[in-house]
Amino acid sequence: MPLKSGAPREGREGNEGKPAVRTALNGTPKGEPVPLIARNVNQTIPSPPWRSSRDPFQLFTASFRLKMLSLKLQPKNGHPYQIVAFVWCRYMITQTLMKTTGNAPTDARNQPKTVLPDMASDRATLAAIAHQAMIARGLEPDFPLAAQKELAAIAGSAKATDNVRDLRNLLWASIDNDNSRDLDQLTVAESLAGGQVRILVAVADVDALVRKGSALDAHAARNTTSVYTPAAIFPMLPEALSTNLTSLNEDQDRLAIVADMVFKADGSLVSSELYRAQVHNRAKLAYNSVAAWLTGTGPAPKRIAEVPGLDENLRLQDRVAQRLTGLRHHHGALSLESLETQTLFAGDALRWSWIKPTGRRS
Repeated sequence: MPLKSGAPREGREGNEGKPAVRTALNGTPKGEPVPLIARNVNQTIPSPPWRSSRDPFQLFTASFRLKMLSLKLQPKNGHPYQIVAFVWCRYMITQTLMKTTGNAPTDARNQPKTVLPDMASDRATLAAIAHQAMIARGLEPDFPLAAQKELAAIAGSAKATDNVRDLRNLLWASIDNDNSRDLDQLTVAESLAGGQVRILVAVADVDALVRKGSALDAHAARNTTSVYTPAAIFPMLPEALSTNLTSLNEDQDRLAIVADMVFKADGSLVSSELYRAQVHNRAKLAYNSVAAWLTGTGPAPKRIAEVPGLDENLRLQDRVAQRLTGLRHHHGALSLESLETQTLFAGDALRWSWIKPTGRRS
């Protein structure tokens, strides 16, 4: 299903009478996301002369001023730089407390917070902030020792049993984000008589390796999701499982839970059933390139050209998706445009951070 991207909005140059701070990175090309932060990564910041000060307010004021020198902030798209400054204020307050008292602050459960060296990289700093934010909200950023032991005891991917159907012959394909490594869903379509279409959706069968009540299951139940932050990803399951042993990776046999559905030509559901099956991913694809190909604005991804029959199968899936979208709107579904942040690092140094529309979704 093509993912429509919203066009970036034109940014404001600044408040009237208060021109925005200009930098060598000033100016945003047409069609590019408008940056919220433009950081001059080549600027050298001298060592702070106030390290020996014991006055918290003086420490904070001087530290924050230095931080603002290293950040070139422009008010764009109605997102004032004060919002970003507030985030840095909170960060510098924490650093000030640590420098003044000599002790790292603790969270609500009296657990020590992450302490970073003075010269920690941007990536390490942001990852530590995210790590502490998860703890403050009752989540587990790290896997307990018991869960790590259970993981070490898993020898390989789950094997098919007698009650598992073999659907490896179908043209299964995954469509995820460009950089996704945890592939949890495959789809395939089949034309039937009378204009009906059979759609099969395979979801990774994690339960085949992670048993209910286990330490791994308890950790996943507590977090309920993987947490994605600019500098680090905190997976709900260990990467050995989420990106390998249970992931529906290209050219690999895996166990899955399959939703098998039949739709009429108008998009209404005829029948459905759920069952376990063994599947084989023929192509790892990405939203942006598939959407460009389906809308005629880009070439076919290499893997689509390499797998016979996959071209028409994906077009059939897209036609059904459009019918289902139309039917949902007929019954009152709304299309909403959301925003997401994207961050660009140069090594471990923060280069750009911006907000962009994700496109309208039902």
